[in-house]
Amino acid sequence: MIDYDSILGSAALVISLCVLVIQILTRSNRTAERLSVLETDMSAVKAEMASVKDCVNTLKKDIAPTSFRVDVLWKIVEQNMPRFLHAPTHTEMDSLLELMARRQLDTQQALRLKELLTAELERSTDFGHRLGLLMAIWTLEYNLETRDE
Repeated sequence: MIDYDSILGSAALVISLCVLVIQILTRSNRTAERLSVLETDMSAVKAEMASVKDCVNTLKKDIAPTSFRVDVLWKIVEQNMPRFLHAPTHTEMDSLLELMARRQLDTQQALRLKELLTAELERSTDFGHRLGLLMAIWTLEYNLETRDE
C-alpha cells in the first residue's frame, strides 16, 4: 500500500530545504532577483502540496469504507477456500488450505501453498476451479504482502 503521508512529508521537507537555501543565497545581491522568483515559485509549490494533502486525506476517508468491505469479503473467501478447493488427492494442499482458513500459515507454508496452487492452476481446465485457485493465490499474495508491512 502506498504511504501517502511519507511521500507528502518527504516533499514538504524538500520544499523547506529549498526555501532555506533560497534564503541563504538571497543574502548575495548578485542572485537576489533570480532567487526571489524561485522563492515565489517554491511558495506556490508548497501551497499546492497543502492542497494535495487535503485531497489525499479526502481520498483516505472515501476509500476506508470500501477497504473495510473488501477486507470482509476476502475473509469470507479465505475461510471458505478449503471447501471450494478440497480434493482427496491433495492432502498437503488441503492441510495448508485449512491452516490458511484459520489464519495460521507461516511464511514458508504460505509460499508452499502458493506453489501447490499455481501448479494445480496450470493443470486445471475447469473455469470455476481455476477461478477458486486464482482467488486463493491472490489471497495468499495479499497476506504475504501485508504481513511484511
